[in-house]
Amino acid sequence: MPIKLYLMRHGQTQLNQAGLVQGVTDGWLNTKGIRQVQAVAVDFQQRGLHFDLAFSSPSQRARQTAQIVLAAVNPDLPIQTLTQLSEVNFGNYESQLERDLAADLLHKLEFQPQQLQIFIQQNGWSKTLELILDTLSDLDQTAENYQMVISRLQVAMQMIIHQASRQSVQQVLIVAHGLSLLVLLSILDNSVILPQQGLDNASVSQVDYEDGIYQVVSINNTRLQ
Repeated sequence: MPIKLYLMRHGQTQLNQAGLVQGVTDGWLNTKGIRQVQAVAVDFQQRGLHFDLAFSSPSQRARQTAQIVLAAVNPDLPIQTLTQLSEVNFGNYESQLERDLAADLLHKLEFQPQQLQIFIQQNGWSKTLELILDTLSDLDQTAENYQMVISRLQVAMQMIIHQASRQSVQQVLIVAHGLSLLVLLSILDNSVILPQQGLDNASVSQVDYEDGIYQVVSINNTRLQ
């Protein structure tokens, strides 16, 4: 039987709502974010889904999301915190306008927006995210580069799969962040088509793992397959 991994992005925060970059900068869910997560929790509950293990980034917004979900479906299940699931560190771009960061990246790459779409089509999401994160690191050396991000995400997955396999569990909740989850999905399966607008707040992506192989079942939704 495959291990079913439910990769969930945290609900909306005030910085998300304001269109500001939020990586290591922390914060609680806003009212809308709480409602988003509660709706997903109700969906899980109605489907009779119970988790055997739960992991979260150490950020407040991720842990709050996990707490809301588990309160509905597994109130006694502890949340295991993994620093390796943290969001990308955007350096000095933290709390700045997302549109300004996007403009600086395109300028540094000498890309028009449509050229980036062509690059995605020709090279896949893994190479695209590598290009974006390494360009971010070139713009600001205090920001994480691609290798730093994938190295820690790979460690996180190794730890999660090792524990899940050892305990013979089937359902695992993993709560993390928009960009880190995009990177994770792309390295698990570079053939997947990721949403160009990114992962929505409180969205769920399902990945099955069996015999060393990851299969992406669904991406960026609140309805399970």
